[in-house]
Amino acid sequence: MLKSRINSDESSDEEEDTSISESSDTKPKTIVGVTSVVDETHQFFLGKDYSNYYQKDFEFIEKFDEDYIDRKLVPRMPWHHEILVVSGEAARDCADKYRFNDFYPYLLPKTCDDDEVFDTSFLRSILPDDRPPIRIDAQCVRSASFWSYGIRTVERSNQFFVTIPNDSAIKNHIGDAIYRRIMRAHANKEKFRIHILLALLPGFSNANTIQAVLHFIMRSINKGEMSLYQRLKQNGVSNPEDYITFYGMRNWDILMGSLVTEIIYVHSKLMIVDDRMCICGSTNINDRSLQGSRDSEICLVVNDIEMIDSYLNGRIKNEDESNLDDPCSDEFYQYFRRIAQQNTEIYEEVFNSLLTNQVRRFIDVEANKKRSKLKETDPKK
Repeated sequence: MLKSRINSDESSDEEEDTSISESSDTKPKTIVGVTSVVDETHQFFLGKDYSNYYQKDFEFIEKFDEDYIDRKLVPRMPWHHEILVVSGEAARDCADKYRFNDFYPYLLPKTCDDDEVFDTSFLRSILPDDRPPIRIDAQCVRSASFWSYGIRTVERSNQFFVTIPNDSAIKNHIGDAIYRRIMRAHANKEKFRIHILLALLPGFSNANTIQAVLHFIMRSINKGEMSLYQRLKQNGVSNPEDYITFYGMRNWDILMGSLVTEIIYVHSKLMIVDDRMCICGSTNINDRSLQGSRDSEICLVVNDIEMIDSYLNGRIKNEDESNLDDPCSDEFYQYFRRIAQQNTEIYEEVFNSLLTNQVRRFIDVEANKKRSKLKETDPKK
């Protein structure tokens, strides 16, 4: 993919663009020279690594080297993940908390001969930064909930956000913890920001399953009197987005000469608090992960000891993006929101795919289908 975009979740009445591909019955119109669909040098995404859950779920997985979707017509759906390499005492902690399987109640011994020092020199070929690694305080845990003592800013990326207080079906208390923290900030007139990054749509090919999961996500965020937004409004927070906002990710590319787009599926489970502490692991914000009696989960809690200056993506693009000294500031907050809104508008103008903020009622669907798409009227623009 060529360039990532962040889509804002502005509307309270609908979900973001699914960008499910156009019908595969017709060949796309070519606007530029035909591009290769496989990287001949590195052979990326061979077989079922080239996937798109919205088009079709996996089948015949034992034939992993065979395609199951038409890569000439269907764009690949990229995933967003974070990965940790753990060494030192924290690695022993992970080994103690992690069970290999039913037959091995421990981690299998590593295959390398170095039993004392983990050689990080190979990371230099991956990480261009010449600075030596810094020390951190890390602990492995086998369960996790929202880290409610964040002082000013919380960034959270997650596959789901299903948390409804006093609900007969939903039992976790994540939403209630967020509500109490925002109310405390509101009462004390503190600046406090929560940025939550979600998958724009659940990763299922079945429409009924997608609708069911979206139903609970929207009930958690802003639908109904027990949703987070409505509870905040009922108790004096006139604009909940002064404190908490939701975002998604999307990308675009040229496939066989035509512009295509697809969401970047946020499958990560990462929380960053005040740029000083993070939790990275396997836990979603839903009952399966948080009840303790269902899915088993493992996370690493990381606290910074040493501090260094850094920039998003390792470089400064412009003056606005260099102003990250205080991610809680109004200046950065408004900049982040503005970029997300601009990206959303660009994708709607170019691709005009459902679902969209332009369609708020069923009666608007047919009219929206007649809207022109910039990818067809002027794709080189």
